[in-house]
Amino acid sequence: MNVPPPPPSADAARVDAPPDPPTLDWLAPPWLRDVTSRVPGRLPLDEVITATIRAYRNKWRRLLPRALAVYLPGGLLVLLINLVLGEVFALLAGDAVLFAGVAFLQAVEVTDTADERNGREPGTFLSTLSALRPRSFALLRAFGLLLLRFLGPSIAFAIVAILVLIETLDCTMSQSGDVVVQRCTPNLALYWLLLIVFYVSASALFVRWSMLVPAIVLEGCSARAGIRRSVELTRGSRLRIGAWLAVALLASVVVFLITHALFNALVPNAAVSNFLSDAGSDTVIGPLFVIMLTEMYFRLATLPRYRGQTPLPPPLPAAHS
Repeated sequence: MNVPPPPPSADAARVDAPPDPPTLDWLAPPWLRDVTSRVPGRLPLDEVITATIRAYRNKWRRLLPRALAVYLPGGLLVLLINLVLGEVFALLAGDAVLFAGVAFLQAVEVTDTADERNGREPGTFLSTLSALRPRSFALLRAFGLLLLRFLGPSIAFAIVAILVLIETLDCTMSQSGDVVVQRCTPNLALYWLLLIVFYVSASALFVRWSMLVPAIVLEGCSARAGIRRSVELTRGSRLRIGAWLAVALLASVVVFLITHALFNALVPNAAVSNFLSDAGSDTVIGPLFVIMLTEMYFRLATLPRYRGQTPLPPPLPAAHS
């Protein structure tokens, strides 16, 4: 006589069932969800903003010393360029140092964050750098490819920036009663317009390539595949990514102005003051962009499965095991 097997118990069913996706133990305020929902895109921007602020508050002790170790040498490089080549090239070098530091620190941070989300204790800074060595060539090659794509526009930008400086120096001052009037040639407005167009175009490309580092570090992509993966991840969410980056950029400008005013008041030597203020502002600003881009990646990479929830990261590459 065949006896049907007993139905599975509730405990057995619970063990066999796939685990529920992790949920947030905190939520963005309703007003923030309402504001961010007006920006077209798939990225849960309210979660990214709240997660960025919370992570910065919780991780600043880990991130700021790392950022200082990166941006102090970078500040010395900018100071040297300022003394040798002038302020225009120093300005370009300062931007390059900031975003190169962000890329370097992001490679470490996405690895540590992946460990945390997988229930593992993050390694030390040096051990994480050692684990990233197999991915370093792909990262360098990817940024080399991006630099080649930017080479022509960067040369054009440098030429226009020099023209802006020359035209500004040629401006004349005249006084009519108590009013001081600055008179410049019409070419200056055209050159400034070209600079704005360049910055807008560069920002659009930065948004497209903003997921390049985690695509290579965590997903094991090659240089070209990492660029394609970043374009794929950001598709449909670029307006939201750009909006949050613009807000963070405005915040970074405020930090930059505060640090420059502070060090200009405390340090009489202009060169030393600029070095300290650049290194200090980059140390505060850099981790903000690192955390922001990291939080964006972990939501974009698993967006179809975990819409509105904290996603688990993809498996770490074998190099980290």
